Amino acid sequence: MQETQIKEPVAAVAFNWVDAKGAERPVKGIVGKPYQVDDRQWACPYVLQGAFEQGPDIAGGDSIQALSLALYGLYHDLIRLLDEGGRLLHPNTREAFDLVTLKATFSRSTSQFQVVT
Repeated sequence: MQETQIKEPVAAVAFNWVDAKGAERPVKGIVGKPYQVDDRQWACPYVLQGAFEQGPDIAGGDSIQALSLALYGLYHDLIRLLDEGGRLLHPNTREAFDLVTLKATFSRSTSQFQVVT
């Protein structure tokens, strides 16, 4: 699988992915900086390196929407790995990254939010 370069990454997350057959490899989700396409559209690149080829940049009506949709796309790519019978492990601790934690990481669940004071 060819490694894709996001020109201006703004966020990244790394895991070890253990597929349904037990093979393990690193994967890295990268989200790029949103950019303006024209007066009415923005776009944002993302990729899950090590698992899928980079698709087209995600379009939105403004930079927040494009960024949010790119994060949502990355979240769904990670869910796809889990749905195929795989497991995601923290690269340092090797703790399993379950669906509840994944949802909290991508703001799909508010039950695990912590306020920074």
